[in-house]
Amino acid sequence: MGIQVIEGSNLSSVIFIRDYIQFVFEGDEESYILTSLVDETVVKENSTFTRQNEGWRDALCSLINKVVKIAIEDEGVSLHVLFEDGDKLEVKLIQKDLSLKGNEAAHLSYGNEMMVWHST
Repeated sequence: MGIQVIEGSNLSSVIFIRDYIQFVFEGDEESYILTSLVDETVVKENSTFTRQNEGWRDALCSLINKVVKIAIEDEGVSLHVLFEDGDKLEVKLIQKDLSLKGNEAAHLSYGNEMMVWHST
């Protein structure tokens, strides 16, 4: 099972912790925590928000309460979370400076399970 386990859940919170972000998804029977240690991008309508853009944090928070329609991994490149209204969260698995955080890019934890994606 991969990132698609979050499909059908809703994003209940976005937690900013120093140099990484946690996204908490709540499903009917399970909660999932996606921790991103790399760059995240939000695509809303015709606008794209990255860490370098003003409004990036607001764009991330605007995803709260939205239901995940599709969640897929673009092997070694990024994780894509598409919400029912068309908004999209992308976690890039490619990290320019690996010396900053090691080689872990993201991980998803739920129950006693954990999936880890490494930077390429």
